[in-house]
Amino acid sequence: MKKNILLFAMMLLLCSTCISTFANNPDNDIIALTGSPDNPVRKSPHMPYIIESMDNGVCSLTFMRAFDNAEIRIYQNGILIDHNSGSFAEGETYTLDLPGYGEGEYTIGVYYSGNKIFSSSEEIK
Repeated sequence: MKKNILLFAMMLLLCSTCISTFANNPDNDIIALTGSPDNPVRKSPHMPYIIESMDNGVCSLTFMRAFDNAEIRIYQNGILIDHNSGSFAEGETYTLDLPGYGEGEYTIGVYYSGNKIFSSSEEIK
């Protein structure tokens, strides 16, 4: 008899938890039961600022937008080994010859106005 009461109490607790979870409205929005539904928000597809291509260790960065005073930093095994600042026009390609720096793990970062807008990693053996 005690097992049945305990089982009933546990089922009651489980069901009340599930019901309260589904009834929760975290946004505190008023839900209208009449009228037409709102149109969903459609986000535009993300367009990258820079497109990278790699061919035998030669990295090409193609700028899809113009940047004034952007900075390209090259890290080898976590240490900054080279950087270049300048203005890049839309469609301009900047080439990096990573094998020319030797073997290692490379990270290429492009910064604009103090924000990182592109990052890529490559290992040269």
